[in-house]
Amino acid sequence: MQLTEQQLDELERLAAASLPPPWESLIEGRDFREGGASFIQTGIEGARGPDIYLNAGDFSTNVALLDLVAAMRTMLPGLIEEVRAGRARAD
Repeated sequence: MQLTEQQLDELERLAAASLPPPWESLIEGRDFREGGASFIQTGIEGARGPDIYLNAGDFSTNVALLDLVAAMRTMLPGLIEEVRAGRARAD
């Protein structure tokens, strides 16, 4: 699937309207001891945004979803920039 320029514009718009990166998934038992809920931490030290909690069913599905969402938000601006730069070189 090749993204259209309109789809890239929409991804940029959505990213700009959301909380800024970086986002990091923090998983109970993997990233901290048990006793809390897994979540996505937003922002940087000293400028944290709200935590994001997702529930997708079983633990392994939820872990994969948290990791994916955090990585997507953090890496999306660079990915869009790389796609556009590659297209510009190809033209």
